[in-house]
Amino acid sequence: MKEGLRLVEPNVSLKNEYLEMVLEWKETGEELIPWSLNFDTTDFHFMIESL
Repeated sequence: MKEGLRLVEPNVSLKNEYLEMVLEWKETGEELIPWSLNFDTTDFHFMIESL
């Protein structure tokens, strides 16, 4: 395992990074996996609370 990598709980402070990651993924044309990446992000706070 690489040093410096760690899992973090989803939180609203990561909104920009999350949205950027999903956009980049969609631009590749690949299927979004896991399925939770397809959640509606209109209300980002609600989406995070739903996870």
